[in-house]
Amino acid sequence: MACAAGLATLGVYQSEGLLTRAKSLAKYWEDAPMRCAVIIALSPPLVTEQSQIDQIFGTLTAVLRGNSGPWGLPAAGCVPGRGRLAGCSS
Repeated sequence: MACAAGLATLGVYQSEGLLTRAKSLAKYWEDAPMRCAVIIALSPPLVTEQSQIDQIFGTLTAVLRGNSGPWGLPAAGCVPGRGRLAGCSS
């Protein structure tokens, strides 16, 4: 049964192109901390989208800068973007 589960998992990886997709996002993921000037070890799932990477680092940036609202989300007027939070102080 374990082998069947493993083979099924590999089949999903292949049919959804998850390993190829992860490889194509690897450089983008590695460069994301540079846009935020913060290094934190994270391991996203293989199904992560670029917009979700932007959201992760946008939220982390807002929290670390003290510009976060409830639940660590960027405060009103702070828009996650590439390399900075537009409309935020600091």
